[in-house]
Amino acid sequence: MKFKLKTISAALMLLTVSALAIAAVDGLSVKRQVKEGQILKLKIKADLEIQGQAATFTALTDQKCTKLEADGTYTIESTQHDGKAVFGGQDIDIPQTPPVSSVYNADGSLKQIKGDDTIASPAAYRMSNLSVLVDPGKTLNVGDSWSVDIKGDTKTGAEAAKAEYKVLGEEKVGDLDTIKVKFSVKETSGAMPASSEGTTWISKVDGTEVKSEAKWTDAPMPGAPMPITATVTISRVQ
Repeated sequence: MKFKLKTISAALMLLTVSALAIAAVDGLSVKRQVKEGQILKLKIKADLEIQGQAATFTALTDQKCTKLEADGTYTIESTQHDGKAVFGGQDIDIPQTPPVSSVYNADGSLKQIKGDDTIASPAAYRMSNLSVLVDPGKTLNVGDSWSVDIKGDTKTGAEAAKAEYKVLGEEKVGDLDTIKVKFSVKETSGAMPASSEGTTWISKVDGTEVKSEAKWTDAPMPGAPMPITATVTISRVQ
């Protein structure tokens, strides 16, 4: 079970790099301003069920932009540490995961997960696409909605999906000014389509994730014996 929880923790780490940027709200550009060397620290908490038993997972994730291309493509390296789980009434320490590098297009959509078949698995691609927030490429106002068709890929194992977003407003989260966005992503192919829905708060300064609250249904987490339903909260560590 320790091995499975460690693998699941690596999958959850991918979620923290996917909620990225939108274009503009009320004339204020909040598209993610990617800078090489920039480090972002996030805390993740997941409440889930494994083989009929409730489990809670917490960890810290460090994100670092390691490369920025001229066309806006960028690479984020994520390292997860201080992982802990409560499962079957036992407290379990989760070993630190090796760094995982994900490559994103300029609009925030996932391009590639670097690593072997364990890291860059079909489940990892599906999980990442379920959490992606894609720039619509146009000016937005509070109340505006947009949608994105995510293409399936037989090479990576990613399923096709439909993503829908709506700008709910502007809020203060701690000391940070944010844009509040509602999202829903549903796979439209595969034997057991997964889905996610929730709310994310994006920094008005640089478009980075400040907080997210989401429910995952039939999530294909690597290391789990079957798809998982979970409630996941991500928050910025300031």
